[in-house]
Amino acid sequence: MAELMKKEEALQYLEEVRDVLTERQTAVLQRKAQEKEVEQLESVLQKEQRALDNQIRKTISKRRGELEAGYDKQIRNLQEALEQAKKKRETEKEKAIVLRIEAETQEIREEKTGLKEELGAVYKSHHVPFLCRTNLYYALHCPGSFGDVLTILLYLMVLYLLLPAGLIFFLTDHSTKFIILIFLVDIVLFGGLYLLIHSSTRNRYGEALLEGRSIRKKIRKIEKEQRKAEKTIRKDPDEEVYHLQDYDAEIRERQEALEGKKQDREEAIQRFEAETEEQIRTEVSEEYDDRISTIEEALEEELQELQTSRQDEQYFEEKLQGVCGDSLEPEFLEERQIERLIQAMEDGAPDLTEAMAIVKQGNTSQK
Repeated sequence: MAELMKKEEALQYLEEVRDVLTERQTAVLQRKAQEKEVEQLESVLQKEQRALDNQIRKTISKRRGELEAGYDKQIRNLQEALEQAKKKRETEKEKAIVLRIEAETQEIREEKTGLKEELGAVYKSHHVPFLCRTNLYYALHCPGSFGDVLTILLYLMVLYLLLPAGLIFFLTDHSTKFIILIFLVDIVLFGGLYLLIHSSTRNRYGEALLEGRSIRKKIRKIEKEQRKAEKTIRKDPDEEVYHLQDYDAEIRERQEALEGKKQDREEAIQRFEAETEEQIRTEVSEEYDDRISTIEEALEEELQELQTSRQDEQYFEEKLQGVCGDSLEPEFLEERQIERLIQAMEDGAPDLTEAMAIVKQGNTSQK
C-alpha cells in the first residue's frame, strides 16, 4: 500500500499520522499527570484519616484517663477513711483490753505489790546490801529455779572459757605454760572472788536471803499467772465487752461506700465504652469532616478525569491503528520518526517506501 501512494497522498498521510500521535501523546501526558494528582490526593487523604484516627485515640485515652483518675482519687480517699476507722477501732479496743486486764488482774497485782513490800521489809530489817538483792546474786549464790541454773552455766562459760580464750588470742605468747598460767589465774581470781562474796554474805544474811528467795518464787509465780491472764484476755474472741459497735458500724458504712464507689467506677467505664467513645468519635470527626470531604471530592473529580483521560488515550490508540494500517512499520510510530519521513519525502524521496529506507539508513549511520 505504501508503494501505491502518490507523494502528495503520502505526505498528507504522514501529517495525519503525526497529528494522531500528537493527540495520543497529549492524552498520555494528561493521564500520567492525573495519576500523579490522584496519588497525591490519596496520600493526603490517608494522612488526614490517620490524623483523625490518632486524634480519636488520644481524645478517648485522655477522657478515659480523666474519668478513671477522678474515681481513683475518690476511692483512695474512701480507703484512707476506712483505714482510719479501723485504726480508731483498734486503738479503742486496745484501751478497753488494757482496762479489762487491769480490772481482772487487780487482785493479782495487789498481791504482787504486797509481796514486793514484804520482800523489801525483810531486806531492810536484816540490812541486806543491794548486791545481795539482785537477780544475778540469787542465781549464783542462792539458786532456786531452772533459770538460775542457766545463769550459772553462762557465768562459768564467760569467766572460765571465753575470757581467758580472748586474752590468749590477743597476747603474743601462746606457749602451753603461758596458756595454763592464764587459766589458773582466771580460776583463782574469779573463783576466789566468788567464794569471798558467798562466804561473807551467806553466813551473815543467810536467813534473810532464804526468806527472800521464797518470796521471790511467789512473785515469779504471780507474774506468770498475770501474763497468762493477760494472754487469755487478748486472745478472747468475744469483743462485745469492749462496746465497739459504733466503730463497727462506721467501718461497715465506709466499706459499703468504698465498694459502691468501685461499682460506680466500673459502671462509668462501661458507659464510657458504650456511649461516650462513640460521641467522641463523632465530635472529633466533625472537626475533620470539611477537610476530608474536600479532599474526597477533589479525588473523585480527579478519578473521573483520569477515567476520561484513559478513554481518550485508548481512543487515540485505536485511531492511530486505524489511520496507520499496515503502511508504517512499528518503529516509525513516533513523532520524531514521522518528521524524518516527511523531511525525506520533501528532500526528494519518490514514495513512502523509499522514505522509510532512507530514514532507516540514517538511523543506522547515527548508531
